[in-house]
Amino acid sequence: MSTVRRLPVVAVIGSSRPVPVEVEERTFAAGRFVAEQGWHLLTGGGPGVMGAAARGFCSVAERRGMSFGVLPEQLPPGVDPSRYPNPWVEVSIQTHLGVEPEGLASRNPINVLSGHVVLAFPGAVGTRGEVQLARRYGRPLVAWLRGDESIGGLDAAALRELEVPVESESERVFAFLRDTIAGLGWTV
Repeated sequence: MSTVRRLPVVAVIGSSRPVPVEVEERTFAAGRFVAEQGWHLLTGGGPGVMGAAARGFCSVAERRGMSFGVLPEQLPPGVDPSRYPNPWVEVSIQTHLGVEPEGLASRNPINVLSGHVVLAFPGAVGTRGEVQLARRYGRPLVAWLRGDESIGGLDAAALRELEVPVESESERVFAFLRDTIAGLGWTV
């Protein structure tokens, strides 16, 4: 009988709206890094940050992990249904849940609790809700923000007051992810 080899899951959260090129490039690089480490990627399956992370992940041809997307039953107003899931989601997880930031009808707890570590990029109230859930449930979390970027109105200083680590450089973000995964006992 063979044994199943499980891989760590990195949940990437952030805006489903179009993001500035600089944020898209960072998110793409994060997805690529996750793939290169041999981990799984989990997002909300949509466009914006989620699409850029999944695109970066799938740009690595030889990888062990897969790209997962946790999809809502109904999309936010004004979102094109053809953009869910984005083309780089390999495994779509369709839910009966919505896009509310928190609560029993939200898919956000699935996103946060399914990740062994959460990587947050700029976003609005939905991303802020996921950050709050990660803090509530004790999920390791790091925010990758630069300049005046924010998550649901919380800038880097406000996030640090909430004891959310905030980094601006890829080396420090990637070291946080590696150290957290190793600290949880994963060897890949």
